[in-house]
Amino acid sequence: MSEGERLVNGKQYAGAITKLRSALDLCPERNDAALELTRAYLGMRQFDQAESTAKKVLDRDPRSEAAQFLLAYSYFMQERFQETGDTLKKLLAENNRNADAHKLMGLTLFFYKEDSRAERELRVALGLRPTDAEALYYLGRVYYTQNKFPAAADVFRRVLDLEPRHYKAYDSLGLCYEAMGKTAGAYAAFTKAQAIARDVDPTYD
Repeated sequence: MSEGERLVNGKQYAGAITKLRSALDLCPERNDAALELTRAYLGMRQFDQAESTAKKVLDRDPRSEAAQFLLAYSYFMQERFQETGDTLKKLLAENNRNADAHKLMGLTLFFYKEDSRAERELRVALGLRPTDAEALYYLGRVYYTQNKFPAAADVFRRVLDLEPRHYKAYDSLGLCYEAMGKTAGAYAAFTKAQAIARDVDPTYD
């Protein structure tokens, strides 16, 4: 179990799956091992296995927030947004202070183009966890789609204060500057995004 957890944290998902399956063979009722195994399956994008494992935990413990969240995340990654939202609603009905659930609900609503509701959920998530760079980034995306370019730019700069190599935030900041007519700022932001992405994500077109 400990070795599997270490491998999950190191994003060595294939090895983690082997270790965690062995742990569950020895003790099938270990929900903590099953949850780590679910995370490993998600890391490998084996969504059928992730769903199956999370649901087994929920059969034993229907109120497990971790299992509900991982199941919702699996649905989200497959763009099954209706199922994502339904699962998150159940989770939030039991604990309305789960920052991860509010953030994922915000992302789900964003992809549904429900901008106002997405903004509300992301703000709740940030109220619970103010330094969540991902929640901030998507809040900026919401503002951008609403043509609130100065507000969006402020948010993307906050993201960059937290994560200086967040190339997507630089890219989005460049779009904001471009929309505001700040050509020099846009050029500098796009150039920075390209320079970082070249090293960490060369496929980022």
